[in-house]
Amino acid sequence: MRETLESWIAWRHLRARGTRRWPRAVGIVSVIVIGGGVGALLWARSSAAIAEELAGGPAAELFVPAAADIASLAGLIAVALGVLCLGLAVLVELFNLLSAIIILSVAQGCMALVVVLSLMTGLEQDLQGKIIRQSAEIRITDREGEPFTGYADITRALEDLAEVDAASPYAQGEVMIRSPYNRSGGVLVGVLPEAHARVSSLAEQIDRGDYRFLVDPDAGHWDELDRLQKARDEAVAQAIAAQQVRERSPGDDADDEAAATEATGDDAADPSEEDSDGWEDPSVEVPKIRGDADAPNDADDPVPAAPAGADDEGWDDEGWEDPSVEIPKLREEGVIPPKVPPVGADPERDPEGEPAQAAHSGEGAEPAEAAIPTLAPSGVEESEPAEAGEGDPGEGTEALVPLLLGAELIEELGVPLGARIQVITPIGRMTPSGQIPGFLAVRVVGVFYSGNYEYDHQNVYAPLDRVQALLRLGDAVTGIDVKLTNSERLDPAVAAIRSRLADLGRDDLKVETWRELHKNLFSAMFLEKVAMFIGLLFVVLVAAFGILATNLMSVLDKAQEIAILKAMGSSDRRIARVFMLEGMIVGVVGSAAGIGVGLLFCAILAKQGLPLPAENFYTQRLPVVVSPLEVCVVGVSALVIVWLSSVYPARTAARLRPVDGLRSTD
Repeated sequence: MRETLESWIAWRHLRARGTRRWPRAVGIVSVIVIGGGVGALLWARSSAAIAEELAGGPAAELFVPAAADIASLAGLIAVALGVLCLGLAVLVELFNLLSAIIILSVAQGCMALVVVLSLMTGLEQDLQGKIIRQSAEIRITDREGEPFTGYADITRALEDLAEVDAASPYAQGEVMIRSPYNRSGGVLVGVLPEAHARVSSLAEQIDRGDYRFLVDPDAGHWDELDRLQKARDEAVAQAIAAQQVRERSPGDDADDEAAATEATGDDAADPSEEDSDGWEDPSVEVPKIRGDADAPNDADDPVPAAPAGADDEGWDDEGWEDPSVEIPKLREEGVIPPKVPPVGADPERDPEGEPAQAAHSGEGAEPAEAAIPTLAPSGVEESEPAEAGEGDPGEGTEALVPLLLGAELIEELGVPLGARIQVITPIGRMTPSGQIPGFLAVRVVGVFYSGNYEYDHQNVYAPLDRVQALLRLGDAVTGIDVKLTNSERLDPAVAAIRSRLADLGRDDLKVETWRELHKNLFSAMFLEKVAMFIGLLFVVLVAAFGILATNLMSVLDKAQEIAILKAMGSSDRRIARVFMLEGMIVGVVGSAAGIGVGLLFCAILAKQGLPLPAENFYTQRLPVVVSPLEVCVVGVSALVIVWLSSVYPARTAARLRPVDGLRSTD
């Protein structure tokens, strides 16, 4: 193909003049560095696989993965530096040094844009997938945020739609989860296990246990787990006691003797006497403070003595009521319902119906756990063991509710699979003694890992009927999750669901998509992506200023040639086209090379990943998603910036008069 005059002149201005030796040496070294980096990446990948498959002991976890991570990071850096130097060597062989540097600058900007935008798109889509897998694409709730009834008819009507794959009602509320070792806040979600398995991937996310235990908790073999948990509790208690003994000073012989005497069951010294540390016996001092030294009162009794002047009916001059007197009266009068004994409990136990006082631990005063009611599915209050995880492992098994916990939450609570814990909600009942929170004894039947810290640390799942009873919702639910047959057709599905709800006369319900439910999160991610795009585009802008300066210098340097061309009959348009082509050649080569290298690095990152510490990050493989639209936007933006930077030098060359160019000297 015959070259035009303008392209020939532009290439003549940009091409390398003479041969240089150093680019070839740099190229050879770059190839060696790239080969070493690729070898390190391959070794890291194979070593990690070998360590994971063959050496599952502590040596593989401590040494081989660490060495593989270092090799992987070093390989990525070596490949990046090698490609950069090799690109510079090739450009210097083809173009002059100044043009090669400008092309490399444009390529770096385009490469950074492609890699960063692909990473951010991957993170966004990964988060979107986790949200949809956990709670489906569409959620139906009450417009006022209140629970609603009639969810069974709504669910059946929605599942008849062609756009809907499945629907599952749920009820949720904020609770406190308490284990023998720790406590944490969470969101209790009540679900129908079979329906919820169709709208979410919770059943596939179970890391320990089994999702079917949510339906039938007795299907698990918990006896061995209970025995191990009891042995673990005893070991922890012995370790704490041994630590307390070690922390005592060597001179505390009296304390050691007292501890030994108490451990052997022998009579201790007179507790009424104060020791050298000023210790006072509560059984002696508390009656003194109350003003009646002869009144027998156990210092451990959490119920305070009645004020002076209280009559036999339980009232004093200030209107004080004794719950032990008033509650039986109210039950006899029918004001409050009689106490229902727990399932499998002895009816003769606690004949007056008063809750026993639970012993307090050393963490401070807390409500008596035995007085906290548990709600059965029918709403009947039951009494549960005072402390979860205590007592006989096989006691009260039929009263336990199955519960699924996230991996982060179960680690914070410090309990194993099969452990017994408590779920407490502020939604309770008012009694003469005050507000009593709702209480539910549960068993951990499964641990799920969703890959989202918020879900794994916050959400807990239980059967819907038990959650409704605990939260006192009756036959109402908080919302309905809807899974679509095609996630891409979100707007038509929303329109169909709203039309079906209108046909059912449920104008009190609203339909929200996952985008609307997490609007703030994804809006922030979009703004962050735009900010990163603009910031990295300045790298290309800096290279564009280089093109501007280079073309202006070329106009001044080639003034005589421009004047001769004009004298020979070249038009201003043709002269301007020459310098426009110079800028476009630099821009096209730089943007094409940068996009190509960026796609290469995206493929490496998607295949190899980054050595991220597993204790701080959920994944060691960054989600990289290359969007063709974003790649096109990067290429077009780079070309536009380069074209604009070539306009002024081209106009300057076109306006140059031949006489001025011929008068210029070197």
